[in-house]
Amino acid sequence: MRRVLVIAEQAEARVTPDLLEAARCFAGDAPCESFALVASGDAAALSGWLDTVVSVPAPGTGVEAIPALVRSVAALHREFGFACILMPGSQWGSMLAPRLAARIEAALIPEVREITRSEQSVRFLRRVSRNGDLAVIETVEGAPAVVTLQPRVFSSSGKPDRTTRFLDREGQGAGNSGIRLLRKTENTEQDIRDADVLVSAGAGVGRRIDELKPLADALGGQVSASRSLVNQGIAPRRIQVGQSGKTVAPRLYMAMGIHGASQHVAALAGAETIICVNTNAKAPLCSLADMVVVGDAVAFAQDLLRKIKEEQENATD
Repeated sequence: MRRVLVIAEQAEARVTPDLLEAARCFAGDAPCESFALVASGDAAALSGWLDTVVSVPAPGTGVEAIPALVRSVAALHREFGFACILMPGSQWGSMLAPRLAARIEAALIPEVREITRSEQSVRFLRRVSRNGDLAVIETVEGAPAVVTLQPRVFSSSGKPDRTTRFLDREGQGAGNSGIRLLRKTENTEQDIRDADVLVSAGAGVGRRIDELKPLADALGGQVSASRSLVNQGIAPRRIQVGQSGKTVAPRLYMAMGIHGASQHVAALAGAETIICVNTNAKAPLCSLADMVVVGDAVAFAQDLLRKIKEEQENATD
């Protein structure tokens, strides 16, 4: 029987629907035993979602925990022989995956957006260039793979209907990680990859980016930015959309004064609806938009915010 292991972001200790759906795609129609690794948090919260949940110790939940996690997963792999190990394509997952693949001598397949199975092999679809080019990587049966998932591509409506066994590997992976945490700064902002609505600023907005926040708040979303604003020091890198920033898949993406370089366009592959506001109707991103508004982006944001407030006031009258 095939076995697949999912590793959630340890700071959350939560197996997200995309990990569960990716595991299902990997298994196909054949029997498959699903495992989850929990190094912190409440393992009982995963009851019903997977066949086996394994608890191991870890010295923290950030980068300092990665060496210990690698040792823990390698030991589990020796015990159970996983055909595939799945984790989120976050910064944390991108640090863990290559170390783990090297340790267990497995194939490393990052930023996967689709998984399909045939009788004797599995095919992984991933982006391989800044121009959005895609490639299919095929692994044969019996060859293990460490896979990170492109955010917000896989989705699942499954229910917790399994009988879950819980295993405790208390001494497994323990020990000095060799990494010491010197300082920790809490960021209370939601990751832009988790936002349903993004109001994104480009060169056409420039230093007026803060004027987009009231609109983003009114829409229940967040402000993001293009690479040009990050390079100028106007916006922090954590809110950058693009291949050198973050790949996003919001329900609504409002591109405010963004020209639309190929790297930016490639990072929007999963967006459901794109509204482009630009003084240049021939900007590359406009050709991909569901709606194009020709005009000043900040003025449009202010007008739209005013309309939203008027609608809200009328609704309460």
